[in-house]
Amino acid sequence: MALAIRRLLVQSMRRISLMLFAVLLILVLRIPFVSGGAGAFIPDVALILVYYYTLHRPSVVPHWMIFLLGIFVDLMDGAPVGSSSMVLLLSATLLHNQRRFFMNRQFTVTWVGFAVVCIGAKALSWAILSLAYWQVLLPMPILLQMLASILSFPIFGWILGRFERHVL
Repeated sequence: MALAIRRLLVQSMRRISLMLFAVLLILVLRIPFVSGGAGAFIPDVALILVYYYTLHRPSVVPHWMIFLLGIFVDLMDGAPVGSSSMVLLLSATLLHNQRRFFMNRQFTVTWVGFAVVCIGAKALSWAILSLAYWQVLLPMPILLQMLASILSFPIFGWILGRFERHVL
């Protein structure tokens, strides 16, 4: 009985530490380092995190955590609440079904897989936001975020790998 409680406590602490780490990464990337229109060139850390841990450690990213992370991102971005959650949960569900394909593959395969998921997720985000605002939005901000996410995936993959080894 005590062992089961200890396991549950350890698993809960891992999930909480991952959620706090994700929130910290999102907040740090929102700090304005430069002035001007560079705000759109911020990678989608939530999507990177969901992709990475759905493939490597799906037990530490349950759907409720992905949902809360999406709500947090929406509140930070001023987007309709729930839009990011929908995209992240759909991405996680699709990835979970394809997880076996990505296991024990070279990093370039994982990176190309992320690029495909990111393109689909950003296209879906653009469509959802366009519908929510009842107008066709300019695609440039979402394209810039998609580009930033794809290009920064190796860096965040390395960071998340270190976090996984040392904390999770």
